[in-house]
Amino acid sequence: MPESTLTTKMSRAEPTGIERQRRKINPAWFRTLASLRITSFGLLLLGAGGLATSRQSDIGQWLIVASLLLLAINLCAALLSNPLFRVKPALFGMHVGLLLLAVSLAYGQLSRFRGHFEITEGQVFDPRQVIIDRQGVLVPMLPVEGAFKQGTIWINYAPGMMRRETHSQVVMADGRLSGATDGRPLIIEKNRFYVTHNKGFSALITWWPAQESPVRLGALHFPSYPRLAPMQRLSWTAPDGTALSFEITPKAIPQDENWTLSGAMSEALLLVTRDGTTTSLQPGETLRLTGGAFRFEGIKMWIGYRIFRDPSLYWCFASAMIVVCCLAFHLAGRNLRRPKRGVAQTDTRKVNI
Repeated sequence: MPESTLTTKMSRAEPTGIERQRRKINPAWFRTLASLRITSFGLLLLGAGGLATSRQSDIGQWLIVASLLLLAINLCAALLSNPLFRVKPALFGMHVGLLLLAVSLAYGQLSRFRGHFEITEGQVFDPRQVIIDRQGVLVPMLPVEGAFKQGTIWINYAPGMMRRETHSQVVMADGRLSGATDGRPLIIEKNRFYVTHNKGFSALITWWPAQESPVRLGALHFPSYPRLAPMQRLSWTAPDGTALSFEITPKAIPQDENWTLSGAMSEALLLVTRDGTTTSLQPGETLRLTGGAFRFEGIKMWIGYRIFRDPSLYWCFASAMIVVCCLAFHLAGRNLRRPKRGVAQTDTRKVNI
């Protein structure tokens, strides 16, 4: 057998000094954690979690968290076991950024909150009215009841139904005036309250029971306006069981000039239908029923809010910037070290004869 062939086989069979030292320092199970097989499995698990989340499955969140933690462990093992990272600091920094990004994304899955609610002018915020869309296990409590009071709502429109700016004024618990507009949320205890396109009219009702019971004031929200302008009616069952139907008649929408949607757009008249009989109520008038009576207080505006909270966004951005900067530095260094074309290079390889 030729000597070169024998040397090649021996070099493949016997590990080099660096490889022997690496195997001596890092046990087999540690090298397994740093392998690409674990990376591939973690990525597949991450894809499965994303698919489950898109189908509104509760297990999706935990699959994503488990996959991100597995990828973080895999990166840690690779950083500690692979000697290549010790001689290439930019490559090392890029993988550290990926590690921080994986941990930040996992934390975001556990601390993210999304919800929505509707509120009427003059109404105090009540966290019990919030409909939760998504809530992580590390989400703190929502702002306490009375954190703010909804103020005036008005929306500017171009001729017709082309919406422009939405303005929502609120009064904070300490008396300060604040507000939210399109793209500028109301921030309370790191919770972002975004105004939505949902808004409309609401009828304020005071219920007076026949017996000695607490008087209750409530708001009945009509369908969204002006999107559902021809459908400004709703059904309501009074506390005594009487079925009622309410209807309002908003003013005509200007078609050739700018206009503003506010409570003044609705005629202050409430049409109440009971057993086929329709009664018109002005603000302050009362309608008596079997088990009590209700008084029509007037027409106000209601608006929808979307609540969002994710404290991991800043960490995710910082980690992504570390990855991008280190990767750019690494690629730039490779291009600078690459020999130019047309320049003769000296062969410094040793040849055994």
